[in-house]
Amino acid sequence: MASCLSPQQGPERSAVQYKKDDVRMRILRAAQEEFMEHGFSGASMRRIARLAGTSTSNLYTYFPSKEALFEALVGELYASLLDLFHHHHDEGWHSPAWAVGGELETFRSFFDFIVEQRIPLILLCKKSGGSPFAGTLPLFVRAMADNILHHFKEDNTLPGHLHEPLARALARAFWEGLFTLLETHRTEEDLEELVFTYVVRSTVGGWFRGDRALSFLSQLEESHTDPRRNT
Repeated sequence: MASCLSPQQGPERSAVQYKKDDVRMRILRAAQEEFMEHGFSGASMRRIARLAGTSTSNLYTYFPSKEALFEALVGELYASLLDLFHHHHDEGWHSPAWAVGGELETFRSFFDFIVEQRIPLILLCKKSGGSPFAGTLPLFVRAMADNILHHFKEDNTLPGHLHEPLARALARAFWEGLFTLLETHRTEEDLEELVFTYVVRSTVGGWFRGDRALSFLSQLEESHTDPRRNT
């Protein structure tokens, strides 16, 4: 998924359009900084305009409200993650057996996606109070708990009365741990390695079981090994 902060591309664009795109990008970058520092509720459109080097009235010609500006930063990510959760079982992602060929690469790329989108993800889940996206983190926790519950029922090695409370606890712990990593000030390379290891070990290593899961985990970690790290 392309970042909303990436310039739009096109074969023929006028100087006026370039200028408009530049102003829009400056506004989005300033808004991201403002929302990260103050959250949605505490953010000021006037401060965003000042950070972007434009007037407040001009800001409103690009984004008619603070809600619209926040949505421009997080809306696509929100829709993508909900789609991932909702189609998790339909596409067979609930079993290591799907990890063949191109699908393995799809799973490996997920941790890159999380790191690339870490700021919008933090905004969406931790800074959205007072916005239309408030309550996103509990929603994601419930969605992940439903997926874990599905794994437990398929695995059928734990007593049934343990499935639901364990699924909820594991889902909450996953998101809490993920944000603990994403909110640290580390290089992108280190963060990618941390997030990859965390996501794989806490999902595949956590609630997949048996030889197929171990084989899948081995494929993921082997494919991710960077020879340069061992030199």
